[in-house]
Amino acid sequence: MGRKGQVTIFIIIGILIVIAVSFLILTKKESDSFEETGQVEVFEEIDQFTKLCLSKTIDEGIRYLALRGGYYDLQLDYIDFENMKVAYYWDGEKKIPSIEIIEGELNKYVYYNLENCIDDYNSFKDKVSILQYELKDVDANINQKNIEADLELYLELIKDDTIIKRTKYDAVVDNSFKEKYDIISNIIDEQEKYPNEIIFGNILINSMKYNYTFNIIHKGFSEVLFSFNFTIPNQDDFRYNYATYYQWDYMYWNQLIEENHPLIVDTDIFNIENNLIFDFKVTASGNNLKFYDNSEKFNIDENQGIIYFNTSILDYGISSYIIKIRDDLGREDISFITFNKSGDAI
Repeated sequence: MGRKGQVTIFIIIGILIVIAVSFLILTKKESDSFEETGQVEVFEEIDQFTKLCLSKTIDEGIRYLALRGGYYDLQLDYIDFENMKVAYYWDGEKKIPSIEIIEGELNKYVYYNLENCIDDYNSFKDKVSILQYELKDVDANINQKNIEADLELYLELIKDDTIIKRTKYDAVVDNSFKEKYDIISNIIDEQEKYPNEIIFGNILINSMKYNYTFNIIHKGFSEVLFSFNFTIPNQDDFRYNYATYYQWDYMYWNQLIEENHPLIVDTDIFNIENNLIFDFKVTASGNNLKFYDNSEKFNIDENQGIIYFNTSILDYGISSYIIKIRDDLGREDISFITFNKSGDAI
């Protein structure tokens, strides 16, 4: 065989080798690309899952805090109601917490409850290995229309031979807690002008302006629980509670009695477990009294103060209605009748 023939064979062999190597390289790249895509998908799932858990816990937390007057860990100055501690916002002076304090309480809630959602990433353990997971800090900011939060943690994951690390996540939650807080804060500002009166008129006027319903529940001689329910489109209703302590003393009440001022005897909450006929006479003192109510569920007898109706028309949960009396001199007293149907708490 001549030189030209040998050269031709070497060239052909060289071309075949190049083709084979190229094929192997392309095949490996496709394999690597497939593996990388699978890794990226599971890591993105974990990122999305963590952000969803953070958002969910923030929303649950601010609702939990609002039921208790803005606190997660409440040690002093509270009223017990249905196994729940509700903070005093007034006891002769303003005690409403600042937004900064509530942000700190929300941070504590998220820190101690986020794991209820994340659950050590157990739902991903068939896809990826968790090398290390440690929650470090939460920093929430309550804005007018939303709540922003930064989550610091150390998360180390491995899939196949790929390791990723995460140290920070953030979330923005559509929750206008600040708007509701401002409404309550304005009510407490008004309370300061009338330190020993239930400022029912102000609360009622604001309810029509800001679209909320409310319950006022007497607890003991001088303690009152206020509960506000805000309707939110496409979301669960938002409830905000706080308590007040009025410095009503017996000398004040004795003076009213001596002047024969109209007075209504407050009642405890009526727990309604079954539908029945509710027949109750409001106890009151004074001369030539007339009785009034603000309820769409029943009509109080104007002259005798008897409330008579079927409780099947009551809404489930707690509902309060105003009872008012007026004597022939135009003097008035106001109280509330409260029902808790089927034992549902606030």
